[in-house]
Amino acid sequence: MAGDDQGVHLDKDIYDMAQDVGRRALARRGYLHHPRMAVAALRWFDAGKIGFALHGALPVTVFSGDAHEFGITTPPRSLIGDDVLIAAMPGDPVAIMRHYASRFAGIERIPPIAITHHGRVLLRIPMLLGHDMLSWPGVAPNELAAKENSHE
Repeated sequence: MAGDDQGVHLDKDIYDMAQDVGRRALARRGYLHHPRMAVAALRWFDAGKIGFALHGALPVTVFSGDAHEFGITTPPRSLIGDDVLIAAMPGDPVAIMRHYASRFAGIERIPPIAITHHGRVLLRIPMLLGHDMLSWPGVAPNELAAKENSHE
């Protein structure tokens, strides 16, 4: 989450500070104390950074690709009925919102989380909030087969 695709290279101290900034931003918005709230990333390594930053305050999952351990610890299916904060990166947040819209009773863009250092924004993480997850947002079997066939 700390800017791998944004060309921002953070040293250890800045990385640690960035994690704290993200956790504080979610706490300030009241999300850390919401009883049916989770966080989703689109890549497992972003989910790992988010999970590390949250220190277990919220369940963390991965909505696309290889979920690694998150497919076991918090499979997306386990979040049905929950609200889910989605770190909408990489990619176009509007396209990501459209992609997952049918999986929720409602979905909205919320202010991004700005990771700053000495007042300078290092990274803005676009955020979505899905309300009442209705179904598991995994890759549909026909999409997976099409992807596998395209690599032959």
